[in-house]
Amino acid sequence: MNALKIFFHFILITIATVGCSRKDKELTKNKIQESIDKQVLLAKDYLANGNNSQAISLLESLEKKHPDALAVIETLGFIHKDSGNPTVAAGYFEKLINQSTPLHEYKIFAAQAYMEANVYCEACRNYKSYLENFPNDRSTWKLLSQAYELDKNDALALDAYLKVETLATSSLKEKDLLKIAHLYQKTNNYREAKSRYLLVLKHNPQSIEGRVRLLKLEIQTENWDEVQKHLAKLETLPSQKIDPTFIKSIKEILIKKPKSKNPQKEVIVSQAGKISGKSAKNWHEEFLGHMKKQDWASAEQAALEAQKLEPSNILYTLDHLKVVKAKGSDKVLLEELKKAKLQFSNNGDILLALAQTQHKIDGNLQNAKPFYEEFLQQAPNHAKSSQVKKLLTSL
Repeated sequence: MNALKIFFHFILITIATVGCSRKDKELTKNKIQESIDKQVLLAKDYLANGNNSQAISLLESLEKKHPDALAVIETLGFIHKDSGNPTVAAGYFEKLINQSTPLHEYKIFAAQAYMEANVYCEACRNYKSYLENFPNDRSTWKLLSQAYELDKNDALALDAYLKVETLATSSLKEKDLLKIAHLYQKTNNYREAKSRYLLVLKHNPQSIEGRVRLLKLEIQTENWDEVQKHLAKLETLPSQKIDPTFIKSIKEILIKKPKSKNPQKEVIVSQAGKISGKSAKNWHEEFLGHMKKQDWASAEQAALEAQKLEPSNILYTLDHLKVVKAKGSDKVLLEELKKAKLQFSNNGDILLALAQTQHKIDGNLQNAKPFYEEFLQQAPNHAKSSQVKKLLTSL
């Protein structure tokens, strides 16, 4: 009987000890958090008094002791952003994003910081990641479109802006229609660009910007009758709103217009670039030269120009994929491979690259497996087929 009492007494002591231990841990945790909060407030006081270096020094020291303290990481991110160090700021925001419970809103802050740092591919990655969780956020689709355009990826910029249109609950505003038209024009889809400009003028016949842009498009395609018509319309609008030198330059172009139809880029030098006159083959040769020098931006531009001139030529599509891969953004490469697959659905190299890129991004075969299986179906005699079969049978 005494033994039984002793046993129960021991159990009660153990429970009490565990309970006290938990309380002690909670108290310690609360005290640590209180200490962190006080030091963060002190750092903010330093900032308010213009002592940025002291604030950063205090917070960096605090971060070393408490690397997972969200308030510390967040404050450092915003301090560096406000201090003109956007790349450093983006690193802190990315650290917040990678916490065990992702803080999705910091993807926007990271993207904005990368935009300020002119690291547009990383801005695209963060905007796109945010949109995977909030796909109906129209304003962020606009920001993604802007980032893609600055990253010289007009096709994806257009896709993003078309998503803005899809999500609209009413008719698009004039500036949005103009933007979509402009992106269609940049991707050499003149028919769609023209239809958008005409839609602007249908809603607002007095739109000078819409009329001027459409006029320039008609010059690009050497549709001189339409150029003359739009010029006449512009001359009827209030003179104080029209640049007289622009009107004069258009008249000069009409006088000197070429006799043969030869679609060209902007010929109004003051308004846009000069005519290149290069063939797709010329652009391909330029691409090879730029790739050899590792000038990725110029190589991508050359590849895109060749692709625009001969979109059905797989060589130029593969050129573009090569430079996107060289630039190092797997997520951008994945998007481009998906688009290429739509056009060249039976090409083994594209299917394999798509599977491998998806596999690399995910770190597992879950999403990549269907692409590997499609690759084996479409290209059973490909040099890499046996490797892929081994990979899939290892599951």
